[in-house]
Amino acid sequence: MNSGTDARSADRHSAVPTFVVASITTVVSVVAFLDSSVMDLLVRNRPLLESGQWWRAVTPVLVQPDGWGQFAFNLLGTVLVGIAAQRRVGPATWLCAYAIGGVGSVAIYSVWHPADTGGGSSAAVAALIGVLVVTCAVEPDHSPLGGCAQVYAMFFAVYLTALDIGGVGASVVAGNASIVATVVARRGLGVERTSFVVLSMVALTGITMTVLRDDHGTGILIGLAFGILAEIRRRRSTSER
Repeated sequence: MNSGTDARSADRHSAVPTFVVASITTVVSVVAFLDSSVMDLLVRNRPLLESGQWWRAVTPVLVQPDGWGQFAFNLLGTVLVGIAAQRRVGPATWLCAYAIGGVGSVAIYSVWHPADTGGGSSAAVAALIGVLVVTCAVEPDHSPLGGCAQVYAMFFAVYLTALDIGGVGASVVAGNASIVATVVARRGLGVERTSFVVLSMVALTGITMTVLRDDHGTGILIGLAFGILAEIRRRRSTSER
């Protein structure tokens, strides 16, 4: 079998890259939590980046300066959505989407908000969400893992968009409602229809957050692009068999 022919082939079911990225992020994040000087050295800082601290183009993706809650939420997304997405597109596309979604969003956010000194892996997770929802819309995932990843994707997209628009109260209400709605939809509408609804909602929120200069939006859009390219390659390979 041509290794690029079947996007669901057995060699693509390895979750090694997902766990490697999750492990590296965990180690770096915990060290940064324990030593504030490490955190200060790795977070986004455009003036210092431009002065020669080139690593700051990448390292903001590896630390979670907003605390343990941010760390737990992003790590869950990396593992849950990461495994589900990697099974569908393989490690190469997964790594490219994660890296470009994360690092690319750091660069864009630094242009939008040059004085911000934050960080986090959520924009990279957003890219994985983009990949997942496109591929699930084309070929629905009926597995429990796929269902949980879809629920996380909806919560992520709706919660963060509502946070931008209406603040914490609105985000909590909207985020929790999205969880219930996605679970009910999978049971009532079916996995196929729900997958299209999730794709539509994630795409809409990605555009909205990008317009609002939120890097989660750019991460989602980058992921959507990778998901579309992955499906185009899969269809071409299938037609050539």
